[in-house]
Amino acid sequence: EAEAGAGLRAVTLSVTAPEGGLRKGLVAAWAEVRRAQRFGFLESELDLVVKSWEAQLQTAWLERSQEDSSSLTEALKGHFLMAKPAPAPAHEIKLENHLLHSVAAAEL
Repeated sequence: EAEAGAGLRAVTLSVTAPEGGLRKGLVAAWAEVRRAQRFGFLESELDLVVKSWEAQLQTAWLERSQEDSSSLTEALKGHFLMAKPAPAPAHEIKLENHLLHSVAAAEL
């Protein structure tokens, strides 16, 4: 059985810089991308990301009753009109948690 996400390749880069510092921020971000391409990631770096993501999942779960109804509306609209998945929040968190713990730094 294939692992979830097998063969998936995706990269997202976000740069937040103070006014007048965008060029410097982009150069620094690009240097990190090149470093990651050349050397990969350490398990300790991956552990930090996993812990951060787990904290975000925990916060989202605790604040789920305060979520704006428009995000639910958009999710259900995508589900009914374009057959996009719309899992229950508990299932979504369970899946994300499984995926977080199924990746090793050597695979990145």
